[in-house]
Amino acid sequence: ERIWQQAFGRWLPVNLGLGGDRVQDVGWRIQPGRDSLIGKSPNLDPAVWVLMLGTNDLGAREEAHVVASEISVVLAQLHEARPDAQILLNAILPRGGDEGDYRQRGQFHRSAWWAEPWNNHFAPIHEVNARLRQHAATRPWLHYVDCGDRFLRSAASPVAQLASAGA
Repeated sequence: ERIWQQAFGRWLPVNLGLGGDRVQDVGWRIQPGRDSLIGKSPNLDPAVWVLMLGTNDLGAREEAHVVASEISVVLAQLHEARPDAQILLNAILPRGGDEGDYRQRGQFHRSAWWAEPWNNHFAPIHEVNARLRQHAATRPWLHYVDCGDRFLRSAASPVAQLASAGA
């Protein structure tokens, strides 16, 4: 909370992110025609929405094209609800690979390697990000930013200060 306020407080942001959320969770909370977050909050009228979605979906083994399509639906929902707002869409950031079955206790391991041969998320993240970049290119209200290279010192390893211990 303190870091959030230091970094963004002067803009009076509202952090609506929930850890573990998947794209469809966000879409469900904002979908039109129901008692949604946007519908219940007519004063929630930001100049800019900032989104970072999709990594949890890939971690749950959702197909890349499905993740990109679901994110596109959320973007359309936000734009429809608040057409004057701009949307800043962050690319999915690099992450370690998953080995084993995350649903089985003791049979799952997250690798810190980002390089393609060792990471089952490498290709899907690149595919989703390419689709989102292309999607944004045709919508003047949508701005795509990819900061993934800032998190890596090389193609295969994370910046030491950003890598979690034991990852």
